[in-house]
Amino acid sequence: MRASILTTIFNCEKYVKTSVESALSQISEDFEVVIINDGSTDRTGKILDNFTDGRLKVVHCEKMGRARALNFGLGKCTAPYVAILDADDIALPQRLQVQIAYLDANTDIVLVGSRYRP
Repeated sequence: MRASILTTIFNCEKYVKTSVESALSQISEDFEVVIINDGSTDRTGKILDNFTDGRLKVVHCEKMGRARALNFGLGKCTAPYVAILDADDIALPQRLQVQIAYLDANTDIVLVGSRYRP
């Protein structure tokens, strides 16, 4: 496993399906997607439970807040690289491939970001 995509979600039923689909659509092959459902009270949990992809790990929790949910989620990730994907964002298909290649080639760099597109 080269990378984990980590998402924390609270009441994001409008965007969660698209966001998770974008994470699972990476052209990299060696990754997992870890979703921490941070106590959602809308349909978010049901939407997440409809995914059947084996690369997806969904953990339903009581509300703990974003910072604690991220820290909890980091403990569920198994890869050396972790990419944070907000629940209302999408990841372009080449995101992991480009970021991993850059980090592998530049061992003095420990963090990369991505470009915002309106």
